[in-house]
Amino acid sequence: GAVGTSEIADGTVATGDLDAGIVITTTGLITANGGIVQDSSTAVRANGFSAAGLNVIIASATTANLATITGGVTGQIITIIFLDDVVITDDNACGANALNIGAALTTATDDVLTLVSDGTCWREVGRSVNN
Repeated sequence: GAVGTSEIADGTVATGDLDAGIVITTTGLITANGGIVQDSSTAVRANGFSAAGLNVIIASATTANLATITGGVTGQIITIIFLDDVVITDDNACGANALNIGAALTTATDDVLTLVSDGTCWREVGRSVNN
């Protein structure tokens, strides 16, 4: 695959064209068949964890209750998959890094919460209660 800076003549990137760590800069659209995964983390263990560069987060059994998530950028979507009970605090005022969700939530194993950042707070896109 390509490392560093490279140009792709036909504008199409095939499987294996890019190695980990390469940066893609575009003035147009990026279309993906099968989705784009930024990064995932299994190290979420505290309220106020950073979601910088993440879009799939596994909240382990030792995750503290959540009221804030830092490091979000406007338009960033994160999906949190819970492995245990976590109390999610709802902040209807949309304070800095706060979670503005439909209602407070106590998760259980395999529950999922999807949030989008508006640049100030996180807003709920959806939840799946799977217990």
